Formats: sequence, structure tokens, C-alpha cells
Amino acid sequence: MILVASGIPQKWYDPIFSAPEAAIFLAQPGGILLVVGPAEAPYGHILARTVADEAEILTLYVAPGQRRQGHAQQLLMALADHMGSGVTAVHAEVRSQNTAARKLYVQVGFTETGYRANYYTNPVDDAVLLTWARLC
Repeated sequence: MILVASGIPQKWYDPIFSAPEAAIFLAQPGGILLVVGPAEAPYGHILARTVADEAEILTLYVAPGQRRQGHAQQLLMALADHMGSGVTAVHAEVRSQNTAARKLYVQVGFTETGYRANYYTNPVDDAVLLTWARLC
């Protein structure tokens, strides 16, 4: 079950954002956090923000033991449903070496639209930019 979270869950793990960092994004106008699993200890989440008629996925995470069960796709679809028709495009970026994430995004309708060379560190990797115009 996908839930809209009003705050950062008590048990939070994300490889990109600490709980305080995620809370800052969530508190901003247009911030949204959807979780999958128990509300107090979800095993997956998507944090995004909307600005005007576009949205940006800041992080999408599913715990290793829960992967390949459709949770990430459910979170993406729930995000689209939650945003509704007012959002005409959703943007995301992933490491170029993260082939599973790239495949998932393309499966739900994202298009790879660009690259940022050497964008990530530890390890160094390019960013692949994706856009989903499914909502327009």
C-alpha cells in the first residue's frame, strides 16, 4: 500500500538524503513523499517536488530485500496519480551504471534526454537525465 507521508518516517534510510535533508525538501511548497510499507518503517519511498507544471524526483529508494517486487513502479505510478493532470512533465536522474533503475524508468514511460559527465562521485559516474511526459 502506498501512503502519502506528512513527515519523514521515524525509521528512514536513503543513500542520498539524511532524514533532516529530506525534511527540508518535504517542507518546501510542492514537496511530496510517498512511502510503501508500514508508515512508521516503510521499505520504500519516493521524494519529489513540483514547480509550476513540472516535477522532479529527488530520490526513489526501495530496501534491498524488497526489490524486484514492483514497489518502485508502484511508487512512480502513485506519484503520477497524486500529481494529476496539472503536471506536464516529471524529471529524474540516475547513475549511468544503474541499469536496473534506467530500465524501470523507461518501462513506465520516461525518455533518456541527456547526460551530465562525471556528475557523481564515490564512484565517479555520469548522470543520465530522464523526462516523463506521460501526464500531458
